[in-house]
Amino acid sequence: MLLEPAVRIGKNGLTPAVIREIDALLDKRKLVKIKLLKSSMETAEKQQLITAAAKETGALLVQSAGMTFALYREAPGPRPK
Repeated sequence: MLLEPAVRIGKNGLTPAVIREIDALLDKRKLVKIKLLKSSMETAEKQQLITAAAKETGALLVQSAGMTFALYREAPGPRPK
């Protein structure tokens, strides 16, 4: 199964609204694929955006290829047995 990018970061960069969206998706899915649009490179370097997204959401960077990256975060709450 191919995971499509669920979030796109554009010219406004990593805004609080984008962070909230990524955070909500991580709560729901655990794994989120994010695409950086070329316009996002005007506000910051690619690696800076990726690092900031992971740090702000408390997620782990699991893959980065080209302008796309994936973040993973364990689901909140107790684990099912």
